[in-house]
Amino acid sequence: MVEETGVLGENHRPLARILVELSALSSHWLKKYPWLRCSVSTDALYSCRCLLFNTEGVEERGFTLAPVNDWSNVHRLTKRHENLSAHTQNLIASENFVDVKHSKKESVMTLLSTKRKEEVRMNRDILREIIGVLILLARQNIAIRGHTDDRSNFMALLKKVAENNKTPRNHLDNPLAQVNYTSPKIQNELIEICGEMIRDKIVQSCEKASFFALIADEATDSSTTEQVSICVRFLDESQEMIVREELLGFVQASDTTEETLADLFLDTLEHYGITIEDMRAQGYDGAANMSGKNRGVQAHIRERIPTATYVHCKAHLLNLAIVHSSYDACVRLMMATMQEIAFSFHYSAEKLVS
Repeated sequence: MVEETGVLGENHRPLARILVELSALSSHWLKKYPWLRCSVSTDALYSCRCLLFNTEGVEERGFTLAPVNDWSNVHRLTKRHENLSAHTQNLIASENFVDVKHSKKESVMTLLSTKRKEEVRMNRDILREIIGVLILLARQNIAIRGHTDDRSNFMALLKKVAENNKTPRNHLDNPLAQVNYTSPKIQNELIEICGEMIRDKIVQSCEKASFFALIADEATDSSTTEQVSICVRFLDESQEMIVREELLGFVQASDTTEETLADLFLDTLEHYGITIEDMRAQGYDGAANMSGKNRGVQAHIRERIPTATYVHCKAHLLNLAIVHSSYDACVRLMMATMQEIAFSFHYSAEKLVS
């Protein structure tokens, strides 16, 4: 350990000789070189800054690994050591250490953490604006993409928002940005995340209601893929006892057999987090594979949930009633007459005003 000049030990040189040698180190000299330290135990001089903060390698052994005890040349050795680049770097490192310790400067870790927090905040602000644009387009039922990405509705609206907001404007104008969050893939991921969040809230409300009804229907899309819509109907007590019918999502069916569809409905509800034992009704169209009393989907579900009473879809019942009643000539004539009257008023400004 480096010790400053102090009480002498028994095995040290005579006090008179040491005092003579130390007389060369006047107070003026120590003030001129404040990094010097004199150790009585080793009878030598050290550079305390280099000894503690030397991490770049030692250019000179003197004053660090090898203390200086050549008292006759101490002035020349001191000046030579002070001109070393490693010594200058160690002085700067020690001053920075003291400043950080006394809270005069922020540490490197703090600066890096602050920079990281600023980047996270900026990225969140940018992402918030992008998500807001996607939600607005979805609510207004406007197509997100166009023939090209640059001329899509999404980019047009985002650039309009950026005119009055410097955060997304700087992000869009930055050619060095590694991630823009504007690609179709990112758009789809953000839409899926928003959909999952909405579905989670619907499921929470459905679970609070204790009981619910399942409504499902299947159709073939343009790609000849069998798509099944899954909806729930429940009483929302948090909104003044309002009956809600909410779409949970679309799932793909491998086939339309009764057992496959029944398992698909129940597995999907469980996957979304709904307690299927709370089902008290199930509603489908009148197709045989759905409404069959013995082998239909409703029969398979009632085997697992006896309380799930089957109810024929009212919209399908109305449609069937109109189709069957249209076989009568009077009904067909009445429907045609009502249609002509509606068209007449709808497309005539004069009649509509009068």
